[in-house]
Amino acid sequence: MDTSRNRSPGTESPQFIGRAVATLAGDPNLMQKTEKTLIVAELAREYGFRDLDGMLPPVLSVSAVRKRFKA
Repeated sequence: MDTSRNRSPGTESPQFIGRAVATLAGDPNLMQKTEKTLIVAELAREYGFRDLDGMLPPVLSVSAVRKRFKA
């Protein structure tokens, strides 16, 4: 089922989040990610997956903004 037409621009599909869960489930180093807040857009860049429409949402975490504007 393609839900991309019903989404607002810049949002993630439920399948995108599911891809993150499935990818993490298959990661042999999963325990290194425990007790952390994980951002799906960051995981997509790390593991190389995209949303159904090929989109790679921007990372909007505070740490990403700090890195971008670091002097």
